[in-house]
Amino acid sequence: MKRPLSATSFHGSIPLCCSLCRRCPYRVARAGRSVMLRWWSVMLAVLVFCMGCLHDKSPAPTGSTDPVDTTRVADTSDTSTGPTDAEIFDDAIPHEFIIEISREEWEGITQDMLDYAEKFPLELFYNGDGREYRTDNYRKADFIYRRSDGTEFKSTEVGIRTRGNESRRLPYENGRYYKSHFKVKFDETFDMPEDDPAFAALDKRRFAGLKVLNFKWSRYNTWDTYANKSKINELFSYQLLGKINVNAPRMSMCTLTFRIAGTEVNYGVYCIFEQVDKPFLKRQYGASDGDLYKCLYLELTGGPDLTEKSVEGDNVGVKDVDMNYRPMYDLKTNEETSNHSALRDFVHRLNTLEGQQFVDYMDANFNVDCFIRYLAMGIYINNLDDYRFLANNYYLYFNTAGKIEFIPYDFDISLGTNWHGDMPYGEFIDEDIFNTKNLPAAWGDSSPRPLVDKVLAVEKYREQYVNYLKEYALPANGFFLFSEYKAKFDQMFALYGDKTDNDTKDPDPMGLAGYEQKFFFDKTKNVLDQLGLDYAAYEVE
Repeated sequence: MKRPLSATSFHGSIPLCCSLCRRCPYRVARAGRSVMLRWWSVMLAVLVFCMGCLHDKSPAPTGSTDPVDTTRVADTSDTSTGPTDAEIFDDAIPHEFIIEISREEWEGITQDMLDYAEKFPLELFYNGDGREYRTDNYRKADFIYRRSDGTEFKSTEVGIRTRGNESRRLPYENGRYYKSHFKVKFDETFDMPEDDPAFAALDKRRFAGLKVLNFKWSRYNTWDTYANKSKINELFSYQLLGKINVNAPRMSMCTLTFRIAGTEVNYGVYCIFEQVDKPFLKRQYGASDGDLYKCLYLELTGGPDLTEKSVEGDNVGVKDVDMNYRPMYDLKTNEETSNHSALRDFVHRLNTLEGQQFVDYMDANFNVDCFIRYLAMGIYINNLDDYRFLANNYYLYFNTAGKIEFIPYDFDISLGTNWHGDMPYGEFIDEDIFNTKNLPAAWGDSSPRPLVDKVLAVEKYREQYVNYLKEYALPANGFFLFSEYKAKFDQMFALYGDKTDNDTKDPDPMGLAGYEQKFFFDKTKNVLDQLGLDYAAYEVE
């Protein structure tokens, strides 16, 4: 159960903290002064103290054992006391995170999930236990980021929960710990009423300019031939997209420890990745006031394939976890004001316009070039869980300061990582670059993909696509190359290879599984064959 949060539990994070804090050294003026002088002294001191609460920019000394408490800062991205987002997503340096949590709150994470599953029972629909664990209830914890020099930065009473669609699992059960994906929310207010004096400060809290930080593990299975044992497939995929200027979330690696009622439980190596939310939109596009939709495949309703049928009725809306309502097009901004007309108009025009009218509309309203670059690199990345294959895992942003943007995310099924090797290797490699077939019926649906089909049917877009396919495989450009992948793995292994042992029941070694080089070479040769290009200039052996 969520519990109301008292104002006193966030001492030091309230803008008018001196009017509430009995420990304030300036509340009582020294005796013997006149009433007027005493009044002005108090007011001046209050101002100084409050400014210190909000804007103390004195960094902790190197190697300090006392964490810098970022709860006193409304936005850590605006001060020198906390790390920047660039530092957090710099994978060349090691990152260590510690979650301090009470035993009650830790066990509450699991209990929240079990309670939700009991409230919303489901039939088995994937290779797991089939229960509906997707509660969004956050539990209170303290969040610590520790630099390699020992300096710590602490945010108190943030929100934490598990995350994931079909991959969500219990992190603790019957005295045993299990790897799970986690979400940390820095601006969580725990159902605090908006008229509470502490609400505004909590609602604006950030860590490294972020409202949310996501923790994801590689889901390595020792019995899976195509498992992501290297732990870098998703990281490398995101970085490939970043190199070709596709706006996708940033990712890095870290170690994660839970300090539960004072006892440390090592959860081993994780990846951290950026949430697609207003800070992301503001950084990428300079504006965050447009409609943002998270577009997600749901087993019971299908995938957001951008056909007109897919945007009918309850398929478009705002997620209501209390009712277990999850639309495939889930609005993440302007939840109380949008009528979804921008999305439905785009889908209608996408499906009905033809010829030059279609081209003119797309050129004027949709970031076509960025989408084509994503499609071309997507052939190499070979993500079985994206829009092209499964109508899944992307955002649409209706940018009021620019064009409609397609934002891909979730690449843990990429670069040769297969769902347990169920798809034959030859079929996995041999995808028609112009007419990518849907997954077998057992995996996905047979619905059309109009955003791919109609874009690649336009001659000038098709030419751009072919040019990008050629460009991304050229060794001189340093993109889709096993040598680059191996260099990234070596870099990450040097930082985290000896940190994979953990206290959970999930073995999580780090190494090369053996298929990676073959995948890079075979995929490159397959694309070159379809383009009619000679292997000589490319890295294929």
